[in-house]
Amino acid sequence: MRSRMTTSPSSRPLTRLCLGFASVLVGVACNGDAPESRRTLGPSIVTVQLPAQFGPLQRPVVEFDHAKHTKALENEKDLCQTCHLVDDQGDLISKLARKKDPTNRDTLVDLYHDKCIGCHEERSKQVQKSLPLACGECHVKSIAAVSVRTPMNFDYSLHERHVRELDSKCEDCHHLYDEKQKKLIYAKKKESACRDCHGQKDEGAALSLRNASHKDCITCHMGRKKDGQKHGPQMCTGCHDAKTRQEMKQLTDLPRIPRDQPDEVWIQTKGGRSKTVAFNHKGTKAFTAKVFEVVSVPSRINLSHQNSLLSRSVMVIRAVGSYPLPVGSPYYARTLISSQPAWITP
Repeated sequence: MRSRMTTSPSSRPLTRLCLGFASVLVGVACNGDAPESRRTLGPSIVTVQLPAQFGPLQRPVVEFDHAKHTKALENEKDLCQTCHLVDDQGDLISKLARKKDPTNRDTLVDLYHDKCIGCHEERSKQVQKSLPLACGECHVKSIAAVSVRTPMNFDYSLHERHVRELDSKCEDCHHLYDEKQKKLIYAKKKESACRDCHGQKDEGAALSLRNASHKDCITCHMGRKKDGQKHGPQMCTGCHDAKTRQEMKQLTDLPRIPRDQPDEVWIQTKGGRSKTVAFNHKGTKAFTAKVFEVVSVPSRINLSHQNSLLSRSVMVIRAVGSYPLPVGSPYYARTLISSQPAWITP
């Protein structure tokens, strides 16, 4: 005789709830609506996209493994110039086989196909190994992926390391555009942050921050390596791998950048608790150097000194383990400035 399981009236609603929840899980699994596991793309993987004005690609995005290709071409005399051109100053151009983007979509697509497929065909004969030639071998349909590439943060420590290595030759990196002379010049004690002129995308002669950094920094690193000098990273992982970044030597005794800035200023910010806050740079430097870590440059505030109102970039800092607010919001900047001292960079 088969036994029959019974439940008390008080437990029946809970039983129905559990069974209902289980059926939902089974339904999700059967219907295929469960969230897909995300793939990750390493710091050396570059997704090949067309400029926004050309619209979306007709095929899946190509995930180009820069490190793999560099390894395969390591014995080439001019390794980087296998794919990249150099400008009139001899600096490497990060775009593939062109100095500027063509105005026609098909022209750009053909450029990629001719360069990549042509290289694969030639090297397949040399190494007797089949390289991707068909559309689906490069344009592979797959689930969405998330890049683990870490944005490069050129912080005070890295800046000071460059200052020492280059013997304080600020002109090697800093420049301004002179409207009268129509060219880049160096103006002592008027050095500004790269992002003041280089934005998210190329605009006229001004390259995006990404393209300008790759062009100038990598070219410099390669040149110093060729001359047998101490040099910085040349591969993607050298700047964009989280583990590699953590292992970079961090200087602790950082001198104040000489810019004739005042030691005492009044900080003003819209919507703050006080209209103005007194700030003494020298008095707080030792304290902030130990307690705070650099986060980003999410906002701008006004510094008033000697009756002159000047717009200045702000490097916001975060107390370690505190202020779990979204980076980049005005509220985040105001909270820090009104409650704790902040580093101000002219």
